[in-house]
Amino acid sequence: MSFDEIAPRNFSFNSPYGACEQCTGLGFHTVIDPKLVIPDMDLSLDEGALAPFANTSSAYFPAIYRGLEKKFKIGTSTPIRKLTKQQIDILLNGTNERIPISFTDRRGYRRSYNAMWNGAIGILDRRSKETTSQYIRDEVARYQSAQPCAACGGMRLKPESLAVTLDVANDEGVIAPMHISAMAGLSVARFEGILDRIILTEREGMIARQILKELRSRSGFLNAVGLTYLTLDRAAGTLAGGEAQRIRLATQIGSGLMGVVYILDEPSIGLHQRDNRRLIDTLTELRDLGNTILIVEHDEETMRAADHIIDIGPGAASTVARSWLRVRSRTLSHQRSPQPALTFPGGARSRFLSAAASRKPDRSR
Repeated sequence: MSFDEIAPRNFSFNSPYGACEQCTGLGFHTVIDPKLVIPDMDLSLDEGALAPFANTSSAYFPAIYRGLEKKFKIGTSTPIRKLTKQQIDILLNGTNERIPISFTDRRGYRRSYNAMWNGAIGILDRRSKETTSQYIRDEVARYQSAQPCAACGGMRLKPESLAVTLDVANDEGVIAPMHISAMAGLSVARFEGILDRIILTEREGMIARQILKELRSRSGFLNAVGLTYLTLDRAAGTLAGGEAQRIRLATQIGSGLMGVVYILDEPSIGLHQRDNRRLIDTLTELRDLGNTILIVEHDEETMRAADHIIDIGPGAASTVARSWLRVRSRTLSHQRSPQPALTFPGGARSRFLSAAASRKPDRSR
């Protein structure tokens, strides 16, 4: 295997120089899924076992089923589960042999001929490729699923890019090569530990020093907002709202911007209570850089850490002036008193916090 001089673009699945040629860097192919075509193996053909054709008003498919029954002994009233693997394969992928069919079309004409049966998957695949109708594409999409690319194994990169590795010592001290996709599959916490176990020569260490420093810094920011469990290759579309917000928070902390107003919508959602304090500390750090943080939140610990609370909604404080609840005393030098000074002028949130301050745990639970 040989390739041109290594460059950063060789390790990006967004670049044609690094992306797998088979899946164009997606890591998967969208294919017709047999499990979606036949979702219930206990149904027969007469009962609509082939889901894409179950509700069709055409006489063509019932005629095909009868032809398959005559040709291959595929009983139209037999549950799919009781058919042989070969018979199920014929239903899904078709056959090269012609099927004798006879039916009456919508105009009342009797038609008889030998038809080709390309299988349910073949028919759906052809419809998807040949149609110009978005409706038909959406219908076919109901029976498709994403399957890992066979060429790259879902790693999204060319074999040449995956051939470039770093020697890493595991927990037992055994040194093994790791490529970039293997590292991206690690959780943030494990990745942070791996950075200290990469084996480099003195020259390589000098070259990589700044890169490793930046990687430690960025993984540290993610750890600080309670995202240690996320893998680095996690798809953005699978993130919860709170997770996405906390990733953006980590990015902003690293940027070191000042004078920015951040508006967050319940960033503690999906966060374990033990990590809530870390999130609050991160928000405090962002504020102390010279920024303003506005949070829509119902978490008690987060509310108590706030400088002000705006009470909005049913049962809120009666006036705008009274809706600003000072939760902690704060001097002009940003120093906080060791004991929070709680004053609650009214409203549902103030009654909740006042009650929470004196609440005792229920020992009977």
